Amino acid sequence: ELRSLGEVGSQWPDDPKANARFFADVLKISARMERMVSNLLMMARQESGQLPLLWEPLDLISEVRLLQSRHNGEGLPLRGPEQLWVRSDRSCLEIIVGNLIANALAHGSGEGECWIRVEADSAHARLTVANPAADLQPADLTHLFDRFWRKDLARTGGSHVGLGLSLVRALVALMGWQVEARLDDGHFRVCVCQIALTDPGVAGNN
Repeated sequence: ELRSLGEVGSQWPDDPKANARFFADVLKISARMERMVSNLLMMARQESGQLPLLWEPLDLISEVRLLQSRHNGEGLPLRGPEQLWVRSDRSCLEIIVGNLIANALAHGSGEGECWIRVEADSAHARLTVANPAADLQPADLTHLFDRFWRKDLARTGGSHVGLGLSLVRALVALMGWQVEARLDDGHFRVCVCQIALTDPGVAGNN
């Protein structure tokens, strides 16, 4: 893509509007490449056991609300308690939840709404992010966590490289949690479970 842009841009070197569009496209492609390389490096570190974890008590509800704001996901209703303290690594939690929110916003199709739900039993929390998925079929569920897999390249326009859910699965495994995907009532749901509850006063990295 960058090579094609360079060839096109060189044809109109004195056109300010064409140059502005050219540099805007270059920035978008560069940002996408940077995200892809960063995600691949993180997965490689996870697979080689070189990704250290810093455990600490975190309010899962507050973290989700913060990530909603970062990803312009305020339109995703959050259903859950006012507070829910869990034991987690902040960086990994941010990547997991952030990727799930971004995925729901980017790939929601059909009737219905995207939403987030947080539940808990006596020992563990469960986070579910859902979006309408008119295009997905049950057979697709076996591929959703595969690297670089995309259901419809034409619909995504090349803006997503298919690493978000792969990284989610890798980090969930690193944290000792579980992740599952399913289709239910026309919605694609990703559930992250077995997130250990904790007390806010517990010291970090335990």
